[in-house]
Amino acid sequence: MKLHSLLCTASILVALPVAASAAPGDVTGQVDVAGHVTGACAVITGNGTSSTFTGAIDLGELANPNGKLNTTLTGGPVTFTVVCNTTKPSISLSATSLVGVTTPPDATYTNVVGYTAHLGVVETSGSESFSAVSANGVPTATTSTLANPLSGSANNINVSVDTLTSNGGTLTSGAYGTPGGSGGIIAVTISPT
Repeated sequence: MKLHSLLCTASILVALPVAASAAPGDVTGQVDVAGHVTGACAVITGNGTSSTFTGAIDLGELANPNGKLNTTLTGGPVTFTVVCNTTKPSISLSATSLVGVTTPPDATYTNVVGYTAHLGVVETSGSESFSAVSANGVPTATTSTLANPLSGSANNINVSVDTLTSNGGTLTSGAYGTPGGSGGIIAVTISPT
């Protein structure tokens, strides 16, 4: 029995790590290794990343045969892949109205077409949608913090337009929005915080 106890004690002592001890005259030290990750968002491109994305939505012929706005038109979605390494990124969405190149000859005509811009965001749990009504001039931005982290899946951001509006006048001919006219810009900002 004593032998068995002695062997168990010896095996316990062998299993315990032995602290390195410095010999007289030696110096010991410790180096800690650390790092950090800065909150960031990036657009995933075919061969890497970028800080910007661009796309285009062409609504085609804006006028009905009677010259008035075809309010049933819709456009998009155009999709993008964005990754953020933070738990709740924030978004900002704004839109400027389409402005035609031809000045209206009188109040029965118009060269301004409004619309509603939509931003769809796929998150790690579900999705969210945001919208902004276009403005003729400086637009008011829709801003929000996402409820969940942005999904890392492809095409997790989509942009579309619908609900076209005008003053009811006959549309002047020519290009509307960019390129050619002016306005027609949907601005999206996705921030890590």
